[in-house]
Amino acid sequence: MGAEEEELKTKVKKLVGDKFEGNYRKAFDYYQKIDDQKAKMGRNALDQLLKDADVGSFMTRGLWVDGILKELDQDKDGLISWDEFEVILDG
Repeated sequence: MGAEEEELKTKVKKLVGDKFEGNYRKAFDYYQKIDDQKAKMGRNALDQLLKDADVGSFMTRGLWVDGILKELDQDKDGLISWDEFEVILDG
């Protein structure tokens, strides 16, 4: 696992623990509402999740979002479903 992936997982885990009582599904449901998508997270939701988790900076967060979409968006619809999001729970 690369340093960036480790940072992402560590910081998202901390955010979910602090703000959502460790419940990743609750966190996913909260963020997916930002883009008004049904059961999926879009670019704005991912950006807010990263901001809240203190991942990257204003200047680099867009690159993080692009990287996450590239790695997790298996059906290439530009959105992250719960099944795709669960991948970050591994490890």
